[in-house]
Amino acid sequence: MKKQIISVTLAALMLAAAPISAEAYNVPGESGAVLESYASEADDAFDCEVLSDGTVKIKKYCGTAASIEVPSTVNGAPVTVIGNNSFQECKELVSVTLPDTVIEIGTCAFHSCDLLENVKMPAHVKTIEDMAFSACPKLKTLSFGDSLEFIGNQAFAGDKSLGKIILPDTVKTIEANAFLKCSAASELKLGNSVKKIGQSAFEGCDGIKSVVLPDSLTELAGHTFRNCDSLASVTIGKGLETIPTYSFAENPSLTEVKMPNTIKTIGQAAFRSCTSLRSITLPTSLEMIDNEAFMATSALESIEIPRKTTKIGSNAFIDSGVKSVIIRGNLEAVPNSCFAKCKQLETVEITGAVKALEYEAFGSCDSLKSITLPDSVEKINDYAFSNSKDVVIKCYPDSYAEKYAKEKNIAYELLERPKGKYGDVDGDGEITSNDALAILRTSVGLGELTADQKNLADVDLDGQITSNDALEVLRYSVGLASADSMVNTPLV
Repeated sequence: MKKQIISVTLAALMLAAAPISAEAYNVPGESGAVLESYASEADDAFDCEVLSDGTVKIKKYCGTAASIEVPSTVNGAPVTVIGNNSFQECKELVSVTLPDTVIEIGTCAFHSCDLLENVKMPAHVKTIEDMAFSACPKLKTLSFGDSLEFIGNQAFAGDKSLGKIILPDTVKTIEANAFLKCSAASELKLGNSVKKIGQSAFEGCDGIKSVVLPDSLTELAGHTFRNCDSLASVTIGKGLETIPTYSFAENPSLTEVKMPNTIKTIGQAAFRSCTSLRSITLPTSLEMIDNEAFMATSALESIEIPRKTTKIGSNAFIDSGVKSVIIRGNLEAVPNSCFAKCKQLETVEITGAVKALEYEAFGSCDSLKSITLPDSVEKINDYAFSNSKDVVIKCYPDSYAEKYAKEKNIAYELLERPKGKYGDVDGDGEITSNDALAILRTSVGLGELTADQKNLADVDLDGQITSNDALEVLRYSVGLASADSMVNTPLV
């Protein structure tokens, strides 16, 4: 005999011809209060509750059917909520159709339904709560309506047969672990309104090949796309300033990452062990690269640290495949083991105002042939180049780097100091709008500079004469930029 929980008789309910109303049940003042429990007149397998707004919540399914169609009304009142644990561990359930009247699916509503394959999702559902469909290993397809706004913690975690994750533009929040280890998911579309994605939300989704994070996204937690074995392409939207801890770590197929010029921080181990990543352009806005950010990126061929970068963490590029490194940022230090064990590293050029090279900063770089150091260097750890036997230090006369090379019996080569001031291309001793105009004309092919003038015109030290150089010189000439912000090497 099927279980029924009723506080009024089914016969008494059937006498009411009009829809259930708040007045009919003497509604208490508190919104959302439960009024009565009763069985559906259509199917006594559903234990229901009438809510204070006169709508109905499915409290518990008491049947054993393989296919279920949840009624849209109970005694004329719309079913709006699928309650917490209402279908949890229904071991025979294979297919369920939820009515379009439903706006909320509660915590663990369908958790651990081992045979569940298909769910017809309500068109107007706004909220899917924590673990609502988690641990449903055979769930294959889901189609979300255009009202969905919130997906809770572990909502679909462990659904290893789920084929595609296509979210509507209405979704704003995806909580932690929401799609954790949905390993069969081959496609992911996030919609254009999502603002928050929680920790490990898509971790272990091995089938996803590409990710586009929309400009609306402003909050991304750590580990979000970690261990996604097929992930090859990532495009990051303009709403983010931080790529958090381990967010794209250990993705062996990742080859392309596009970052906007809004990113200020790349977090700890963000791209660690992305062994197919050959190249990456760091945004000009970047200020910090945290510990182990690119550790063990064995295919990475080169890296250029932008001018605004002022801090790099320990082990940031340890054991990577880089052959050349350019550091334009004004770092306090190249930290401990930053580029250690980069076995293919051949050349390092530091043009930024770096002050120190710490312990094993370039240790065990077997192929390192040369490193160019600026006058700003004040300290080099005794083991900065340990086991990098063939390195030649390129430096300026009377610099700390020259003194260090002599003391440590390291081969060195003296460089000729640049003539004039960076930005002063007309050689009048001042940096003015005339210099900016000359640089701009050259950048668009309307002018020509000598080799020495080009050296002074390249104030961002990117090896090219562009409108960006002209703009920086113009900003400096009218007092909107300091010398430190315009150039990376001392003016002489």
